[in-house]
This record gives sequence, C-alpha cells and structure tokens, in this order.
Amino acid sequence: MLRRGIAFGPELTEEEALSGTSNGGDHTRGLLFKCYVTSIENQFEFVQQQWSNAADFSQEESGIDPIIGQSPSTVRPFRGAAPISRNVARKPDLNLRSFVRMEGGEYFFAPSIPALRSL
Repeated sequence: MLRRGIAFGPELTEEEALSGTSNGGDHTRGLLFKCYVTSIENQFEFVQQQWSNAADFSQEESGIDPIIGQSPSTVRPFRGAAPISRNVARKPDLNLRSFVRMEGGEYFFAPSIPALRSL
C-alpha cells in the first residue's frame, strides 16, 4: 500500500492559532489523502477498520488512532502506544478532541476501467 497526504489551503494565522478558532468559511483547508492499493477491502479498509479504529490495536485500551481514527465521540481517550509498557502509571493518559473530520471519499481506479477495456 502506498499512502500520501497532501495539505491544501492556507496555514492558520497566528491569531487563529492563539484563539483556537479558524475563519471557517473564509478558507478551505484540509488534507487530500491518496492511497494506491491492489485490494481496497484487504488493504485500505482493513487498515482503517482493524488498526486505526481499533481501541486495542497495539495495546489494550490504547485508544483509536488520534488522527485518522473515525469515532462518533468528540473526545477520544488515548493511553499511548509508545513506549510499550504494561505499567498503566507509565502510559500517557490523554483525552484528545476530534480535530480531523472526513468530508467525503471516493474510490478511483488507475488506470481507469474504460482505459483497461480499450486494451
């Protein structure tokens, strides 16, 4: 699987960063995510469902991936996966607010199916 994220839109201004708000409607910002796989189900969907969205992926109760995990909750507990420690007192215990929101998604084929049919 080949994955790449590409940021688009202007960076936050110092005022936006300090206030914790952005000018929402003034700018479109985000991350274009592109992934090339040979099997959508066995590669991309597997990683998203079994790794990113699994609360126990790397360690018991470590929490879903704080950036790309998808959860209906606005606060995501993250008890850290690194360094691996069985001692709960040595793990970070964070409650991260959801800041990545998926706006849409499409599956495309490269080369396109019409191009393959023309061969």
